[in-house]
Amino acid sequence: GYTAPTPACDGERVYVLFGSAVLAALDLNGKLLWRKNIVPHDYDVAIGNSPLVHEGLVLLMCEQMKGKKASRLMAFDGKTGDVKWEQKRPDADWTHSTPLLTTIKGSLPGKAVTDLFLIGESSGSFTATYGITDSQELRQVVLNGPFFGAGTASTYTLTLDKYGQPVTITKP
Repeated sequence: GYTAPTPACDGERVYVLFGSAVLAALDLNGKLLWRKNIVPHDYDVAIGNSPLVHEGLVLLMCEQMKGKKASRLMAFDGKTGDVKWEQKRPDADWTHSTPLLTTIKGSLPGKAVTDLFLIGESSGSFTATYGITDSQELRQVVLNGPFFGAGTASTYTLTLDKYGQPVTITKP
């Protein structure tokens, strides 16, 4: 089938989306590495948004005809093509828009981090980077700071892959 969306590349693989709702990865020499059919699909004419690559994932906005309630944001493993997670969006109607990931940086007082994780230097400061989708969904939080005492710095990454469902956070 034809491809109207712009391909995405992570430096090792090129990801292409075809109007027939097929997502594929090719190596830099053009060899097919994997191919996935997006099922179910019900688009106005064809799927027309571009994939987005972020931290090893290929994000794809699969917004379909509203009556089917099958719209969703999907994340595929860039190496294998396996679905890592998907967020249902039953009230979304079809679009040809590409997902956008916004990064917001800030800092948190040590006490807030130690109260949550039960470890870390409560008098220290932690940097926080928040990854937010264009749907205003928090998908990732990266914390860096003295998790294991003053004078140390460790990074802890929270990836939220079951958006809207309760989760249990355990200390690293």
